[in-house]
Amino acid sequence: MININKVTAVFFSPTHGSEKYAKAIAKEISAEFEVLDLTNPNARRRRYGFECDELVIFGAPVYAGRLPSVDGGIFDNVFGNDTPAVFTVSYGNRAYEDALLEEKNICEANGFKGIAAGAWIAPHTYSDKIAAGRPDSDDLKKVSEFADKIKEIISNKNLSEISLEVPGNYPYKKAKPTPLYPRGNKNAQTAGNVRRSVRRRRSIPRLRKKPIQKNASPVWRASKTVRSEREGY
Repeated sequence: MININKVTAVFFSPTHGSEKYAKAIAKEISAEFEVLDLTNPNARRRRYGFECDELVIFGAPVYAGRLPSVDGGIFDNVFGNDTPAVFTVSYGNRAYEDALLEEKNICEANGFKGIAAGAWIAPHTYSDKIAAGRPDSDDLKKVSEFADKIKEIISNKNLSEISLEVPGNYPYKKAKPTPLYPRGNKNAQTAGNVRRSVRRRRSIPRLRKKPIQKNASPVWRASKTVRSEREGY
């Protein structure tokens, strides 16, 4: 049995998709939980510590198959002491590639011990028309099932017995810097070439429309892949 006295949702979530999933998982595990929002750069500059009797739910979006590349990193100043952790990422329906593995490696290097991990579909960071309305009721049902499996692990496993594996490649795919401001060119005002500035002052080229998966992606836990018939990967 893993002794847990406090649950905290820790996330970087400019468009709130990862935040919703991290909080939903935390709430399913404990009606009372704490929140650490690392979206603001000032928050990421501080140092945070968690103990072995706490559970941390990490959440972050996927940018081009990786965690967002921001100054100072996302979770670099968050430290554990053999602290049980759940790793989650959210993505806009294409693929999460190396992001979940990257999150796991960063956090475990900082003293956390992964007991479960999952990847979830949320509105695309650069277009809320892609995966609009997610998480929906089906997603939240999957979150509840995922949280039940986490509670089962906490009740029936010792931390030393758990060896978590998640998909991804190392070395990771090359990261693409995350632009903080929209960019145009000298013809922008006359030729209409300025692409719409998106949330959090970021811009990217026009996206090709792709069909939306209805269901959340697979969930990994304690050396065992857990899939359902509705999961798309």
